[in-house]
Amino acid sequence: MQSEKIIGYLFLFLGVLIMIFSSFQLIKVFTGTAEPVAIFSQPKKTMTNKALVDTGGQDQLKMIELIQKDPFSLLSDTNSSFNPFASIMENVVIYDVLNLLTHFVVMQFLLSLGFKFANIGVGLLRPINVTVSQKRIDSAIDNIT
Repeated sequence: MQSEKIIGYLFLFLGVLIMIFSSFQLIKVFTGTAEPVAIFSQPKKTMTNKALVDTGGQDQLKMIELIQKDPFSLLSDTNSSFNPFASIMENVVIYDVLNLLTHFVVMQFLLSLGFKFANIGVGLLRPINVTVSQKRIDSAIDNIT
């Protein structure tokens, strides 16, 4: 019985600690005092969309290589005449949003994990009391026979 309480307090403390950590990380990142982990980063460009337009779009292999290396490059090149989405967003903005979204999802996962640990800890700390009246026991035995 005593070991259940120790494990319960341990789970409760661990869960609350995880929730506090992930909450502070979310607050720090979204207020701008900390940077999210750069999971997505902009690859170095070997050629731009302008170079593809200058060749008249003849070199399809170079365009395919560019798209494979940096799929968001088509959205940000404002010099591109064949791209209707050229001025929507910069590559840096897209990668920053992806990094923020990934950071948010990971921290939400940690928050839910901390909640589950704390919930298990509270479940282990709470005493289990079962009360059964003698009448119910007698009526259950009578129904069986």
